[in-house]
Amino acid sequence: MVSLDYSGGTVINYIGAVCGFFSNYDKALSLDMDRDFWKTEESAERKAIRRRKDPPSNTEIKKLYAVADRKTRIALLFGYQCGLAPTDVIKLTWANLNIDYEKEEREFIPVDHTRNKTGEQGTIIINPDLLRILKGEWVEQGRPDEGHILNYRGEPIKHSYRLNQWINEYAVKALGEERAKEVRFKDLRDSFNNTIKNTPGIIQEFADRLMGHSVAGARGSYFVGDAELILYREIFERLTVNGWLYREKAEGYEELSSDIDQLREALSQVEKENTAYKTRLDNLQQLVTSLREDFNIVLETLKEEPEK
Repeated sequence: MVSLDYSGGTVINYIGAVCGFFSNYDKALSLDMDRDFWKTEESAERKAIRRRKDPPSNTEIKKLYAVADRKTRIALLFGYQCGLAPTDVIKLTWANLNIDYEKEEREFIPVDHTRNKTGEQGTIIINPDLLRILKGEWVEQGRPDEGHILNYRGEPIKHSYRLNQWINEYAVKALGEERAKEVRFKDLRDSFNNTIKNTPGIIQEFADRLMGHSVAGARGSYFVGDAELILYREIFERLTVNGWLYREKAEGYEELSSDIDQLREALSQVEKENTAYKTRLDNLQQLVTSLREDFNIVLETLKEEPEK
């Protein structure tokens, strides 16, 4: 637990549960000890140097995304752009999202989601970055309707620390070893939360739905609709790793396609004109040939007439 950077309070709570089990089973096996007993030199040293929270920036995320493989990219975006905790990400299934990857045309797709840790209802929004890479994984897996989105060696991921390993591996390559030590998967949720807070016009109910926080009272029936998706666009523009790169490329190809069509039409027109010119030339050639033949006939006739 220390190696996974669990807080001191969390470690003590887990150990307390074990102590309680032994104490209830047999008083002679009681492990009840003073709380200071568990404060080893290592944990005390780690607590002394515990880092100040410094969630990764968008620039750092882009660098990490650029070197990561597809599965790590998917996990990264679910944490960074949807605010999901690692335990939520590893449990995501294709059925959870229920997206028609062949026909889906929406830019932002809201999906109801229940947080694994708290059971709170939230909304994750699949954006252009995520949709593109999810479709790639969906095709790679054989277009499934169910099953886990992420796996490890073909098996469902049982422990969320696996995502920390993935992120750390590529963070070292992208950000260097020192910064990589400071980046944990759970920090991606902090980055998401900070972005929401710093985006103007985001109302609290919408922020709570995105974070999967409790929405009490009448606010509990809050629904994410078209107006909220327009607001999410502002959040996404601060979180995107590709900008509107692929959409802009598609639009560029559409413009190029239009240019090609215009050029094709122009060439077709030239061909038509050339065909007309050729027809006229052929007609003129036939006329010249005919005149030549008539002239030759007249010439021969004149030559054959006797002189008077």
